[in-house]
Amino acid sequence: MSQFQKGDEVQILIDITSGWHIKKGAIGLVIGNELSYVEVDFHYKETAARLYEDDSLSYWDIACGPIIHEKHLKLIKKKS
Repeated sequence: MSQFQKGDEVQILIDITSGWHIKKGAIGLVIGNELSYVEVDFHYKETAARLYEDDSLSYWDIACGPIIHEKHLKLIKKKS
C-alpha cells in the first residue's frame, strides 16, 4: 500500500522528461495510488481555476498527471 493518499501534497525529487516535463522540486497533489506508484497532478492550481470557471466539471474529470514511484516523492502536507 502506498504511503501517500489522494489529496496529499507532495514534492518530486527527480526531473521527469519522458512524456511529461516536470522539474525536480515541483509540488503536486496526489490524485491516485496503486501499490508503490502514485499519480500526481502538478497543475492542480490550473485545475482548480478551471473548476471555478465551469461548475459543470468535476475535479476528477479533468485532473491528470504522471505516475511516479513513491520513492521519488516527498510528503509536503497530508490531506486536511
